[in-house]
Amino acid sequence: MRGRYRVGGGHVVVAFAATSSRRNRHQTGRPMSTRRLRVVSYNLLHGIDLQSGPTVDLAAAAQVIGALDADIVALQEVDRAQRRSGGVDQVAELARRLDMTGVFGAALRGDPDQAWEPAGADTVGGPSYGVGLLSRDPQVTASRRRLPGGGAGQRSPNASPSRPGWDREPRVALEATVGGGRSRGTVAVTHLSYLPLRAVRQLRVARAPGPRAPRP
Repeated sequence: MRGRYRVGGGHVVVAFAATSSRRNRHQTGRPMSTRRLRVVSYNLLHGIDLQSGPTVDLAAAAQVIGALDADIVALQEVDRAQRRSGGVDQVAELARRLDMTGVFGAALRGDPDQAWEPAGADTVGGPSYGVGLLSRDPQVTASRRRLPGGGAGQRSPNASPSRPGWDREPRVALEATVGGGRSRGTVAVTHLSYLPLRAVRQLRVARAPGPRAPRP
């Protein structure tokens, strides 16, 4: 198994690529074949299509993701039951369109454009926002870890993409075990703070061993 760490654009994906191998009856030491997983990181921007303007278009997002031909897709900036994106569970809808298995990890409960509180284990329904994962393999179990630095808060009225202000947005890491037996692997997805020192702290916690909470 190989561990890969990728950091960029405010997010990190930690992928331990699983391998499946078959052995010939005359060979006992060397696997005949090895399957590599393709893992893609994709910032959904809650479904906004930047080419056609500030409109939510999950069909366009699904088309782009499908063209990547990935085994696992790590999603950032995902809405669930938000008014701005039509009240859709975006991970579930993308999973349906792509014929994949989807899991969602809520980072906050409330409206990311207005006011929020950190998501807890009881955040089952209602408006929330966070990260997600899509898998071709239907065998997926997931858990969630809260990262340091965020809390209850509200968006500054003067905030903009270029001047977002002080980051109080809650952040989580969603860790999933995909597959079974010799083909089992672990993938974690998160969306780190845009404040560099805070992002480093969050990355250390996301990578650290320890118990995870059930995903809401």
